[in-house]
Amino acid sequence: MPRKLISLFATAILIAVCLTRSFASQAKEDAVVVGRVLDADTGQVIPCTVTIFAADKSIVTESPAFEDGFRSSGQFEKAVPPGETTITISRGFDYVASQSKTELKPGERRSLFFTCAGRQTFHAWAGTAATAMST
Repeated sequence: MPRKLISLFATAILIAVCLTRSFASQAKEDAVVVGRVLDADTGQVIPCTVTIFAADKSIVTESPAFEDGFRSSGQFEKAVPPGETTITISRGFDYVASQSKTELKPGERRSLFFTCAGRQTFHAWAGTAATAMST
């Protein structure tokens, strides 16, 4: 009888430990951000640089060679720690960067759309400079 009781007690402890680890890992489960970046003028998907500042103060990267984020074809999907997350989209000096803050929950899958607009002042300045140089 004591062996049976010890075995039952050990099984109960094992189940409790497994459940605790399961809940702990679920609490730390990443969220997933699915992004799509469009050109404001054409509505077409455009390549860009994406910087995701996660709630744990890390930056989501794909390669140690590029620590400021990652390059994207204009569509991306990344696992991100839950919490307040800031996403910055940039595309060269002739586009205005776009930034969004969002609160992500553990296990959440969030779809976000971004638009990048060209800098009108840049185009006007470049045209003026080209005209001035050709005369």
